[in-house]
Order: sequence, then C-alpha cells, then structure tokens
Amino acid sequence: MKTGLGSQAYTIIEVMIVLAVSVVLLASALSVVGSQSQRTQFTQGINDIRTQINDIINNVSTGYYSNSNNFTCSGTPTGPNIINGVNNQGTNGGCTFIGRAVQFKVNGDNRQFDIYNLVGLQFAGGGPSGSAPASLAEAMPVAIAPSANAVHSLVPIGQVLQQLSYGLQVVSMHYVDGLGPHTTAAVAFISSFNQSDSSGNLISGSKVASLWAIQPTDIPTGANSPTLVNFLDNSGNYASANSVTVCFSGPTNQYGLLTIGSNGRQLTTKLDVYGTLSQANGQCS
Repeated sequence: MKTGLGSQAYTIIEVMIVLAVSVVLLASALSVVGSQSQRTQFTQGINDIRTQINDIINNVSTGYYSNSNNFTCSGTPTGPNIINGVNNQGTNGGCTFIGRAVQFKVNGDNRQFDIYNLVGLQFAGGGPSGSAPASLAEAMPVAIAPSANAVHSLVPIGQVLQQLSYGLQVVSMHYVDGLGPHTTAAVAFISSFNQSDSSGNLISGSKVASLWAIQPTDIPTGANSPTLVNFLDNSGNYASANSVTVCFSGPTNQYGLLTIGSNGRQLTTKLDVYGTLSQANGQCS
C-alpha cells in the first residue's frame, strides 16, 4: 500500500512538472507571437503615414484639392480673405490652392496630426487680375482653418485631425537647410510658382511640390491648431528645406525614420526602420 501510494504521489508530481513546463513554453510562444505581431503592426502603421505623405505630395504636384465648399475666399492687398459661405470649388475669385501642411504632436498628443489646406493669392498684390505670384511671399499663404488671431478666428474649420495607427508616436521632427538641422513643428508642401504675363497667363512649365518647414523656435511643443495656424498665415515663417525627417516609435523597441526630400526634382520619401534607438544614430533625438 505504501509503495502504491508513493508511486501515485510521484506520478502527480511528474504531471505537475510537465504542466508547469508546458505553461512556460506556451507563455514564451505567445510572447514571441505577440512581439512579432506588434512589429508587423509597427511596419504597417509607419507605411500608412508614408503613403499619406506621398499622396499629399502627388496632390500638390498635380494641383488636386477637394473642399466642402463651405467658405468663400477673395484676394485683397493684405492676402486671401476667407469667410464662411457656400462657394463651389474653382469659383473663389482671387484665391487659389497652393499646398498643404502637416503638423504632428497636435495638442501635445504624440499620436495626433493635422493636415491643412493652404490658399494664396491668385494675382500678386491681391487685385482682380495681373501676374500670378512668383514666390511664396507674393502668394501670402493662409490656412483654411481658424487661428488664434482675431482677424482669422472666424475662418471655417478645414483642417483634418487624424491619429497615427497601431500605437505609433512621433518622437521628433527636423528639417535640414544650408545651415544644418533644426527642430520644426510642421512641414509644408507648396506648389511651385509659375511665371505669368500681365494678363495672368502662365508662361512656364509644369508644377512640382517644394518642401518647406515652419521654422520659428517659439512654436510651443504640441501647439494647438489655432496657434500653429498663426504661423502658417505668415510667409516669413516658412523656411525652404532640403529635407525633413520625422522619427516614429511604437510599442516595440523599433524606431522608424521617414525622410522627405529631393534633388531638385519631384519630392520623394524614404523609410528606415531601426531595431533600437542607438541604431538611429542620433536622428531620433
């Protein structure tokens, strides 16, 4: 009887050991599968934002813009004047779409980003006719979004607030010009300015999207939309950029660096994914 009991007890211990080992192996397997799933989602999420940036570049290059027709815009000597009202696309005399801007870390949230449509004067000086603007300064850009400035506070909401997918967050954003890298809060894609004759007829070739960064260092980190629009509404705040880099992190230890730039041609994007922060070589600081 004792032998039987002893054998039975030993068998129970063996079973418990096997179960414990099985649980450990299952947990390990689930951890590996979960980690791989997060890495796959990270790749998908960062490719999604890259696709959106590429779409913005293509739309600016081809001059394609959509709007809800809930505003009217007219050209004035002080720049485009936007007010509420119904006006079909293409019928806003004196104004024209010139590009889009993207702001990350909206309202201090590393997962949120805003996309703004930008308009400019159709004719330099804001008159009813004449030459098309030859520069961003002559176009006098204005975002279709309300700003903190009382003059533009009644502009209808036209920006699109979105959230990065799969737990992605923005770590940092920099632009590079002839003087080196600088921190920025937003990047703008502006259609090239063609020359025109006195009747407003274009005399140059096709448009391309040029790259700009919003450069003031006094833009609060994670500014709200009206604050950022204050800077978008002043051409003096735009810095011509050779390239812009946006660093993303995710639930895993991976980091993604999205680089936007060109060599005097059409803008392109490049994506680099790093397994650790140190592998990013300081580009995500």
